[in-house]
Amino acid sequence: MARRARKSAAQQVVGLATDVLPVPSPLKRALASKYGAPIVLAIAGAALATGVVSLQWTDGKPNVVIDKERAKQVEEKVVDRIRKRTGEKAPATTSSSFPPAPALDSNASGLQSFDSTPSAGGWLPNNSEQQRLGRLNAPPPARR
Repeated sequence: MARRARKSAAQQVVGLATDVLPVPSPLKRALASKYGAPIVLAIAGAALATGVVSLQWTDGKPNVVIDKERAKQVEEKVVDRIRKRTGEKAPATTSSSFPPAPALDSNASGLQSFDSTPSAGGWLPNNSEQQRLGRLNAPPPARR
């Protein structure tokens, strides 16, 4: 008979929390796993410490309150710190969380122009050379 693996304190806490909350069983197993539980506790602790998440007791029951305004402030601070460390400059407008789209070439299709002739070092083969070799529109070789 195999011995049951011993659960850490983090696994026990996350296991109790997921038993109380309506969480699907595959997600419960992942959250209460050996590596999932410490990660969950670290994220929950950081959210509580920064004030993004708070607990309020009403009628003897705990209610979890998420402050979206505070979350936005924390996100901006984290992004600023990352930019300072990497040396990036802030974009002119910060209305979106997505990075700006790359600028397209002046070509109408948005693709870079290139020369496909073999002498110019292009990567596409020249069709006239393929026709000369008889490879263009040729049937595949028969299997033996």
